[in-house]
Amino acid sequence: MTFRFTAEQSDAAARVRSALVPGAVAVPSDDRLFLRFAAAVVNQLLVFADAAWRCCGEMLGPTLPPPMLAGVAWPGDEMDAQAAVAFASQWIGSSGDGTTGPDRGEAALWFRTRLRVIPTVMALADQAGWDQQCWQLAARCHEALVAEGALAEASETGAVGLAAAERSGDVQGVAIMHLACGAAAKMSGRLQEAMVHYDQAMPILEQAGDIAGQAKVMLCRGAVHMVRRELPAARDCQLAVLQITDAPRLTALATGNLGRIALDSGEISQAIHCGTAALRIIDGAGLPAIRQVMEVHHDLAEAHLMLGELPAAREHLAAARRAAEATAQDLTFASVHVAVYLTAGQLALAEEDPQTALREFTRALAVRSGSTFHLADLLEGIGRAILACGDRIGALAVLTAALVQRRADRLDLNTAGTLAHLAAACQDSDSEQAATLRAEALAQLKPFSDRPAVRLREMLTAC
Repeated sequence: MTFRFTAEQSDAAARVRSALVPGAVAVPSDDRLFLRFAAAVVNQLLVFADAAWRCCGEMLGPTLPPPMLAGVAWPGDEMDAQAAVAFASQWIGSSGDGTTGPDRGEAALWFRTRLRVIPTVMALADQAGWDQQCWQLAARCHEALVAEGALAEASETGAVGLAAAERSGDVQGVAIMHLACGAAAKMSGRLQEAMVHYDQAMPILEQAGDIAGQAKVMLCRGAVHMVRRELPAARDCQLAVLQITDAPRLTALATGNLGRIALDSGEISQAIHCGTAALRIIDGAGLPAIRQVMEVHHDLAEAHLMLGELPAAREHLAAARRAAEATAQDLTFASVHVAVYLTAGQLALAEEDPQTALREFTRALAVRSGSTFHLADLLEGIGRAILACGDRIGALAVLTAALVQRRADRLDLNTAGTLAHLAAACQDSDSEQAATLRAEALAQLKPFSDRPAVRLREMLTAC
């Protein structure tokens, strides 16, 4: 701070600090100096968050308007205005290390060191009645909260931001916040809740003629269908994106997603075709799509691994790892990093190198977000690696933990696969239990007729 506060300014700063404590009492609406200091904090965070959001964000959707700063009049007392800004700079600066700036890594660092600040400042804006600033903060910060694994905070700020957007009457803000709430719900496993938010966002975006926003909804709906393994519905969502727009970013995303759906369907050649096409779109348009390049190379590595083409799998995995390592400090990509290291572990298992597999799975655990996304996959991989190292008892314990998570995820086909691995692990020590596990796996497979399900059913029947 470059100048001395008056006694009144120091008191206002202290009261704002108190109001920033979670659960604090409502702000005094008649205290103009308090509101001036509070507005400076909200505005400072909003400007910084906007700079970081622009650096880190790659997901498309409704265009966010420029930050709308809280308008508290400065009635001729510039000293008060300067003091408020100085206080906000000091408070934001002391709330974490790192600085914001045009560099992606710096922006990600800024987000990461201030995740716990965001909900408290939003609460301050909410209590003060600054609805536009409240929902705009949520819109610029929710992806970072989700990526960090702060899902409770993401859900909380999403709900607060949605309510603020509705109070403000900003219909675009309402649609944006429905998408944000849907993302937090999807990552938290509340898939039906996510769909409700997407269904509420779509009519608003259609009425506004927002093509990018409509495409974002279809991409998000497709992601939920993919998690549920409703693959025809997921494919329809991606095809709808291709029908409504020819924007390279959106067509690349939809094409890459079609490759992932083909991979999940067991249509490996089609998956490779779509993944290669997505990379061509990105390269041809010169898109700075680091995250998507990483995802597509990961999917291509997984496809070649399924075909037993280990050199090709290794080549695509190396490309995905280069992108992962280049963004190692950018946790907006955490879930993709997990997927890359998970596949690296699976490749090591295919190459009969369980020690390397364990290292890769452990690395994935180290960067995994706080959500349960990929947790069952990681536990299953670790169990298989331990089994390959000769530790049957340890493998059974870890595979049992994977099965518990699979059942919690309620994804029947994946549960059947884990049951099959667990049955194979206990076959020699308890053949009766192995038979029971195989029977349960076959029961889980009854609703499915795609290629992965057919192959798994044949394997279980042969046993």
